[in-house]
Amino acid sequence: MTVERTIESLDWLSRRVGKAANGLPAPASGLIPGCANPDSPPVFVRLYSGLYMVRVTPEQARERFHYRYIVQAPGGLPHTAFRTREGLDLWLALRGLRLQRPSPDDETHDIVPVEGSYRTASHMGADAFYSLPAFQLSRVMSNGRYTLAVFTCEDDGLVTEHTLNPNVERVVFDWRRSDERRDAGLL
Repeated sequence: MTVERTIESLDWLSRRVGKAANGLPAPASGLIPGCANPDSPPVFVRLYSGLYMVRVTPEQARERFHYRYIVQAPGGLPHTAFRTREGLDLWLALRGLRLQRPSPDDETHDIVPVEGSYRTASHMGADAFYSLPAFQLSRVMSNGRYTLAVFTCEDDGLVTEHTLNPNVERVVFDWRRSDERRDAGLL
């Protein structure tokens, strides 16, 4: 059984891992230089590339729980979705990704390829997870819950989003508050 702890702020986590919890925008190149690989390998790593953003019309969004921005994987597989442009922009920036072209903020349907790739990694050990060389901490959705993610930069320039596996004790954030922060484009 998973033991979970709900907290309201990243401050406690910042003190635990010794990193600032403030925002860090990705550079224009989409790569974050000067970061090393984590010393402890995760249990499961997955590379994501070939993503694209679909902006739906307001009418379509009402049928999709008000999600206007949908990130899809090749073949139309859903990857993640956002109600606001601020939430999408934060998600892209944290992973060193960007839209291939600007998408006008209007009421029309649009499809834009996402430039770049990123990885996710799931860890079974808290000690290895909390000792990762993080450049940013954030909340991410994992197994239907908002939990802590540690973002690292790899030698190849890609960002990796690390989380603790849902089957081990991990921090879980309040869902409603986290959803509001995500919509506002906040960590």
